[in-house]
Amino acid sequence: MLIQFSVKNFLSFKDLTTFDMTATSKNEIEENILSIENVKLLKSAVFYGANASGKTNFLNALSYMRDVVLFSFNKECILNIKPFALCEDSTKNPSSFEVVFITPDNKKYIYGFEIYNKEINKEYLFEYNLEANKIKPKMIFTRERKILLDKKNEEIKGYHYEFNHILKKDFEEIVTKTRNNALFLNVAQQFNNEIADKIMNWFRKLIYTRTTTKYNTAKRIYNDEKFKNMLISFLQNIDISIVDIIVEKEPIPDDFPKDLIDIFQNNSFIIKTKHKVYDKDGKNNKTSYTTFSLGMESVGTQKIIYNIFLPMVETLTNGGIFIVDELDCSLHPLITKLIIKEFNSIKNTKGQLIFTTHDTNLLTSKLFRRDQIWFAEKNKKEATEIYSLADFKVRKDASYGKDYILGKYGAIPFISSSLEDFLYE
Repeated sequence: MLIQFSVKNFLSFKDLTTFDMTATSKNEIEENILSIENVKLLKSAVFYGANASGKTNFLNALSYMRDVVLFSFNKECILNIKPFALCEDSTKNPSSFEVVFITPDNKKYIYGFEIYNKEINKEYLFEYNLEANKIKPKMIFTRERKILLDKKNEEIKGYHYEFNHILKKDFEEIVTKTRNNALFLNVAQQFNNEIADKIMNWFRKLIYTRTTTKYNTAKRIYNDEKFKNMLISFLQNIDISIVDIIVEKEPIPDDFPKDLIDIFQNNSFIIKTKHKVYDKDGKNNKTSYTTFSLGMESVGTQKIIYNIFLPMVETLTNGGIFIVDELDCSLHPLITKLIIKEFNSIKNTKGQLIFTTHDTNLLTSKLFRRDQIWFAEKNKKEATEIYSLADFKVRKDASYGKDYILGKYGAIPFISSSLEDFLYE
């Protein structure tokens, strides 16, 4: 479960910016909170803001951190960082990322790193034991780029490491295997270190819809009949009249290289949907059906099948964080609300949802607590700042959506004139 995420000097974020999923003490919608030992966390959070305010950049920052953690061990990985571009000094400073989170064994961790000039500048991991209710964290390891002295007492650039004394023997050998553009955590996991593997598993369960592919869903439907039936039931429950989903392996082209045939067969699928066919009286004889390619379905239906249902089920059943940019896009408001309610449900004990939207119909005290509602806004220097509705003195029965459009919370576009001034000059 995510507690906090912080980012600095990345995309539209110039200064240190922190997002917090910790529930406040406000007495609101208790079922939207999940308690782990003495920590109360929110099951979902929503971001509002004008176009180009930085909402998507926030999600991209969290996704970028995930990708570096999971893939930096690859020698071909290049740490292409995008520091804040609207300040002359930003390119001279590192970009930093940090998460505070809880693993399934009720351990709280703080993990972070800095990147500068396509190399790791700093990296650290600390652990809290929630069950023991200890306030002081235990250092697992730290790594920092410094000027060191070699055997000839000459200054060289290198890394200074510190390890927990219990883990020192396990970690010291891994130091020599860690490249300047790779995370120590990632390399430690490659050497089967249990703590590193646990942290990596947490990042694997951080799912962003932009990284969810047609292949992931097609393969799951092809291999898992139970999952397929769940998907069909869900579609029918939201009034989409698909009676079956058919996944077939794509035919192998005649000129396809023989040494790649096995890879092609295991990774290439065609998805079709099955529909009833009715007679002139509007009746179906239960034997007459037709199939469509998934591309013939509505954009909203494709979004649910390709990008929403699989990560939603995975997150709710196995735990993790589901991240969606513009959840409401191409979906009916009632369907969007249904998805949010699944995460806020008292039955959800494992998953979190973080998403952006422009749909103010969702901005209501009946659906969200004030600490679940966040806003993104550019300051005078065009850097993104984020803040929560809980920061305002707002009654919990206020009309959040109406007040937001009226500009009471900021994070709306400033429109200086009407289109007539441009169209009819």
